[in-house]
Amino acid sequence: MTSLQSIEFGGPQASEAAPAQRDAGDPELDSIRPLDPRELARLEPLWVALHDYHMLISPRLAGFHPRSPEESWRHRWARYARWLEDPDTFVLVAERGGDLVGYAFVTFGMGWSSWNSGERIAELQTLSIAPSSRGQGLGSQLLAAVRDKLASMGIKYMAIGALVSNIDAQRFYERHGFNEAELVLVGPTMTDFPSGVARSSAEEPYGL
Repeated sequence: MTSLQSIEFGGPQASEAAPAQRDAGDPELDSIRPLDPRELARLEPLWVALHDYHMLISPRLAGFHPRSPEESWRHRWARYARWLEDPDTFVLVAERGGDLVGYAFVTFGMGWSSWNSGERIAELQTLSIAPSSRGQGLGSQLLAAVRDKLASMGIKYMAIGALVSNIDAQRFYERHGFNEAELVLVGPTMTDFPSGVARSSAEEPYGL
């Protein structure tokens, strides 16, 4: 998820995306276009490539056991299908010779409450590039096409998530003008702490 490799993080009503800029390293790229929701299953190989990279860099993320590629795709397909119920959600795909070699999946949420990010903010849920097409600038082309689409919709800001272990992805987005904003913590729902670990009121975060 190359410096990009495959990066995790649309839709039925999406207007025509900006055409891909041809790259000297990828002369056969046909276009970057909106994905028809009926083509959703065609994303599976690209998602599995992302899943494989996740397993390479974080086989036990936050202590969790990994899913199989098949189970991972079933879970992701269900999320994609639900997100596509929002008519604003869109997916842009890069196509070469009839094959999909990359895609970007974009959803929308309410803007942040404490900071003025606009009434709505876009969220790049997935940016994945086929292994055979990495290192050719395709990730940058897809990201540029997403930004053009969002600008045409009047959306000023986009949020992107990246695994803490995926330093290459973080640097990729930073080169494209994105800044660190949030940190997501994951833990068990149990209330008992290990023996010898005390938790005082002084340790409570401000505002909680």
